[in-house]
Amino acid sequence: MDTDQHAQPDDSDDDALFWARFQHITNAAMAALTEADAAERVAWCQSTGRHGIEVEEADSTGQFVRLVWGGKTLAVIARDLFDDDAYFEGIDLISVPAAPDDLSGLT
Repeated sequence: MDTDQHAQPDDSDDDALFWARFQHITNAAMAALTEADAAERVAWCQSTGRHGIEVEEADSTGQFVRLVWGGKTLAVIARDLFDDDAYFEGIDLISVPAAPDDLSGLT
């Protein structure tokens, strides 16, 4: 997958659909972040100079891609999400809580 951070859509219908899906996924994933997590990611981008969302392979089969923002995974999505009507069915994102540093707060 092309990881050019400066890639722009062209005039084709397929590219417009791709970018609409990509934008929907990233908007939904970013909306699911806590305020503190988003602020931490912005600070990371500012300190490293690495701005924007990076796309990388998420597994050895090539079936999934990982969207990385602020040095952390933003979303892992099936590559075929861009190839069919799954986009129109909506996207469910899950939030995984941070693991505690120790077990004292667990019951």
